[in-house]
Amino acid sequence: MPNERPNHRQAWTPEQIAELMRLSRQNLTAQEIASELGRTEEAVQLKAREHGLVISKAPPAPRRFANPD
Repeated sequence: MPNERPNHRQAWTPEQIAELMRLSRQNLTAQEIASELGRTEEAVQLKAREHGLVISKAPPAPRRFANPD
């Protein structure tokens, strides 16, 4: 079974932090970002907090629009 978190316990590189910031602007969840970066959700949340980013743990709820009828 391949390691699903290849960056586990590795220091964050400037490139990974930039990618974290880019992905956070796309409103991805912590789980989605963690998967993309090879990190745990907790590591993503902690690093985001260090950089003043807010990342949700769950996807945003779908918007409901009033029926125009």
